[in-house]
Amino acid sequence: MEVAAAMKSYLTSQEFKDIIAKAVKEAVVQPMESILKELKAEIAVLEGKVKTLEDTSEKVAAKANDNEQFSRRQNVRVTGFVEENEENCAEKFVNLCREKIGLDVNDDIVDRAHRVGKKEEGMNRPIIVRLKTHKDKLVILRNRKNLRGSGFYINEDLTKINQKLSYTARVTCTNVDTSWTVDGKVFVKRKSDGRRFQVANQFDFTKYELL
Repeated sequence: MEVAAAMKSYLTSQEFKDIIAKAVKEAVVQPMESILKELKAEIAVLEGKVKTLEDTSEKVAAKANDNEQFSRRQNVRVTGFVEENEENCAEKFVNLCREKIGLDVNDDIVDRAHRVGKKEEGMNRPIIVRLKTHKDKLVILRNRKNLRGSGFYINEDLTKINQKLSYTARVTCTNVDTSWTVDGKVFVKRKSDGRRFQVANQFDFTKYELL
């Protein structure tokens, strides 16, 4: 009985509990901590690889957008023409340059011209005009101010990404005084201090405190 009592007393003692706790820690907790440490290290490595892939993807997308915009370097987008069957878009554009803008130009400045977008009843699709030279495009854009009040508009032919950037700068931003494009690049003048910035992506609106 004394042995049983002593055994019971020992099994319920703090010393025994400490021994058990230590054994459990050595058998379970410490290996688990080691495993968790290894997992955290592996996760950190994977997160780094994901970040690298994201950065690479963003750079590739930006480069692709730049290349696409460069391919449109000699293009302008014209709106305001009533759409007609069997129309000559190049002729319409040249006449617009002569009669509304006041430029002495001929048909030779146009490489090709055509409507873009899905045709819909009652809608006049814009016309994309590819000019023979970049110089001709610049001359037309510099003089397009003569179209004010005419119902016709001539703008750069922007990629979808740059169209969105331009729209955000014009419509969404509260700290933008004015915005414009040069060869597809979007620029803004900040209202708060008059500083000018190029907006290359959506993050720039926050970076330059334009929203």
